[in-house]
Amino acid sequence: MMAFILAMILTFVLHELGHIICIMIFNVTEGRRIYDFRIKIGLKHIYVTHIKYKKPFKNLIVAISGSAFPLLIAIVITGMFTSQFTSLMFLLAILNLLFLHPMFPDGKNALSSMKEMER
Repeated sequence: MMAFILAMILTFVLHELGHIICIMIFNVTEGRRIYDFRIKIGLKHIYVTHIKYKKPFKNLIVAISGSAFPLLIAIVITGMFTSQFTSLMFLLAILNLLFLHPMFPDGKNALSSMKEMER
């Protein structure tokens, strides 16, 4: 049970870190301050906000990176070590891809960025 809770927390932290890393990289390429984002903490959620980029492709990458980063880390860790913890983390990282459904904020942002790219 403790391994599950730790894997869940780690997956959550890696999800938000994925967004933050992409935002920081794109902030530098756009000439913004590297820390030009906010971490919002509410009763039900914690999320990262930033000013949208001019290019919708960058906004799409930021939206997708939250779900992709934990999966990438889980694949690397599972390839190096085999344990109950790494298996749980891998499973949670795969389930984390559900956040790309348009019902969730990451999915909504990804979908709106793709629609902007169509125009």
